[in-house]
Amino acid sequence: MKHILGIIVLIIAVCAVSAIRADDWPQWRGSDREAISHEEGLMAQWPAEGPALLWEIPLGEGYSSIAVVGNRIYTQYQRDKAQWAGCFDAATGKPVWEIRTGDEFRVQDYHGPRSTPTVDGDRVYILDALGNLHRVQAATGEIDWQKNIIEGMEAKNLQWAVSMSPLIDGEKLIVNPGQSEGNSILALNKETGEIIWKAKDPATGEGLSDLAGYSSPIIRELAGQRQIVLFVGAGALGVSPEEGNLLWHFPWKTSYNVHAATPIVHNDRVFISSGYNVGCAVIEIQPDSPQKAVEIWRNKAIRSHFGTPILYEGHLYGFDDRILTCVDFETGDTKWTNKDFNKGTLVMAGGWFYVLGEKGNLALIEPSPEAFKPVSQFQTILSAKRCWTMPTVANGRLFARDEAKMVCYQVSEAAQSPSPEKPTE
Repeated sequence: MKHILGIIVLIIAVCAVSAIRADDWPQWRGSDREAISHEEGLMAQWPAEGPALLWEIPLGEGYSSIAVVGNRIYTQYQRDKAQWAGCFDAATGKPVWEIRTGDEFRVQDYHGPRSTPTVDGDRVYILDALGNLHRVQAATGEIDWQKNIIEGMEAKNLQWAVSMSPLIDGEKLIVNPGQSEGNSILALNKETGEIIWKAKDPATGEGLSDLAGYSSPIIRELAGQRQIVLFVGAGALGVSPEEGNLLWHFPWKTSYNVHAATPIVHNDRVFISSGYNVGCAVIEIQPDSPQKAVEIWRNKAIRSHFGTPILYEGHLYGFDDRILTCVDFETGDTKWTNKDFNKGTLVMAGGWFYVLGEKGNLALIEPSPEAFKPVSQFQTILSAKRCWTMPTVANGRLFARDEAKMVCYQVSEAAQSPSPEKPTE
């Protein structure tokens, strides 16, 4: 009888675990850089006071988001006149290891590192605001190698510093040092840090010298060809992962060359957006030789200052500077707007949007092009200066930070009181 009861308990436990599908968030904007988690078993509604706060810890200055793999989280910050990268226990917030990556970076009132660590298996790649690139062991923080991609490539740092997050593609580590003679975009050997290729224009054979634009690269297929897509200071472009050959270029001018939003690719089309009253556009990559970028539409419906919108079921959800906005991807038509968050960021998990406002207000929103449909809202304990860092939802927890601290909330259904099911879409 005891044996049978034990089997029943085991079956119940397995079923409970199966109902909660966890999903790591190993790099900038998640596993595929689309800011969409496929996690299941998350709360469909929060208590009035918000989900349970698991922990809060002091952190430091900076805007790096939080990478999560298993029970470890990784981020970057600045304190004691230096930049740091740290690994923390996801359940408790207790530090596991910490490394000093470089001297402090200060500009106006926006200090500290911007890039997000990239976790690849048992290694983590860390790039700070001054271009110091480290490969470290995920378990211990022991440094395998380090190099400076700005000084080493005779490049110039940006006014508001290096902000891109490194991209792994097989054996390659893709980085964007920016404006230097032929060294703008590099593929490094992720094991050694040595250069595999420098992006170049095959028509001239000359290396690309574009200024970086604060945005992070992605890997996608466009017009039948797999490619690295970047939003650099002078516009959007694609290069081949194998040799770094320029495939297409679409010019786009913004004040201060601030192109912070990550490009969004759907079918053979690319969405780009920037702030300073410039706006957004969808371009189509056509399979000519060389490929051609053709503008489909352009307007000011979404002017992305620093956050990247999310494409979901044919609609873009993101911040038009200070206004949360839904836009039709095909036409560029605005479907609705909301002013509850000032500047903000968002991610998607469990079929819901998690929207974090500049002052630390957090909302759970039903994705719908019909109207703004908030489900739950509350004020987090974040508010120091500004919350400009995108939150992370992974393994049943929500991680967020401002310019002073990092917090963790429990958002899995299993750990909370019952709540209604998500409405049918």
